[in-house]
Amino acid sequence: MWSSEDRARDVVRRQGRGLSISALQDKVAEAVVRAGKFREQAASSGDLGVFGRDPQELAQIWAARHVEWKRIVALVEDSGQNTYDPELDREGTGWARERERRRLGALERHEGWLVQRREQLDELHVELWLTADTSRRLGAIADGAGLIPEQVLSQLADRARMNDDGTVTVEPFTPH
Repeated sequence: MWSSEDRARDVVRRQGRGLSISALQDKVAEAVVRAGKFREQAASSGDLGVFGRDPQELAQIWAARHVEWKRIVALVEDSGQNTYDPELDREGTGWARERERRRLGALERHEGWLVQRREQLDELHVELWLTADTSRRLGAIADGAGLIPEQVLSQLADRARMNDDGTVTVEPFTPH
């Protein structure tokens, strides 16, 4: 759901809280080293890395962190702060709000999907093959009622009752 940049912004925002410019610059250097290491690993082998993850993906994550750490260093230097305070980072705060909005939207969509799945458990979906004669009669009944054949069959099924002897009966009705 989140891009490498989204994840990097989130991690850097959390890890950077209270760090001095010197410590932030160390994080920039660390990100450069790690991104390079994972790029080399990806180029030398197609295997998963030590962490069981794709080295190319890890290289992208660390490259994104490098960009974000550099942005944070520039922000702290330009603002004259001694340490990084995420609440004073307007750009980072905006991104964090957007990520949260997307996360909540995804959770709502997932919950809606779960509700729909639970409702579908009680439904029956049928594919029905009818003879040409039966199909023509059903089509004529549906046309006369201004319905589609599936609606007529649904109404017919709603009214069907099983008798004690196992026979099925349907009282006369007018499709609507």
